[in-house]
Amino acid sequence: MEFGIFCAAPVGPKPWDESEPRRLREDLELGIAAEEAGFDSFWAPEHHFLEEYSHNAASHLTCLAVGIRTSKICLVTGIMNLRAPINHPVRVAEQIAMIDIYTNGRIERGSGRGSGSTEVNAFGLTNEDTKSYWEEAIRAIPKMWTQDLFSWNGKHCSLPERNVLPKPIQKPHPPLWVTATTGRDVLPAFREKSLHEVRPALRERPSPPARSRRKTESDAYWEATGQIKFAEKVMPRVA
Repeated sequence: MEFGIFCAAPVGPKPWDESEPRRLREDLELGIAAEEAGFDSFWAPEHHFLEEYSHNAASHLTCLAVGIRTSKICLVTGIMNLRAPINHPVRVAEQIAMIDIYTNGRIERGSGRGSGSTEVNAFGLTNEDTKSYWEEAIRAIPKMWTQDLFSWNGKHCSLPERNVLPKPIQKPHPPLWVTATTGRDVLPAFREKSLHEVRPALRERPSPPARSRRKTESDAYWEATGQIKFAEKVMPRVA
């Protein structure tokens, strides 16, 4: 069993002049303390426009900041949005590889559809767009990490033949995590050869005991992001 800490930078009600920067800095200190306490992983999300709930707009930068001040704890983007209007897949590949080098191979990339309308609609996306954007990016990024010359002509993104640099030091590339409410939306992408014959294991936590109280928004959130993970530290395998 492994234990991790998830720091989402909730800030509470306004005013935020003091609470916002304090909360973001406190999350870094929590990551450092987590390593000292023996935790296995530090998770940071990426959210946009979600007042009070989460003011962390760059999960990868949070992971980098914690990684620079630690030496052992795994760093996970939980999640980093893969929609091109938000984070272009090439930039994601480059940035994660940079962090992998700076942290000596401790970054793990979490992703998901990220279909919250408050967030994606502001970037010109619809909730229905998110699946195809995610599927395209999740197929392309591992190839950017493992191929010296890579080209792509997809529905949402294209790239002429280029060597995407730098390359991560973890081989074949950093582990991949996916958040989902069901496997139906995401398993097809992992079954394709584009992810180096990944054979993810869909693992669900046992159903919790029946509760008498009404399910809260917090319950729904953790069920959506925490109950299902794909491959325990999904490390792709080359056939």
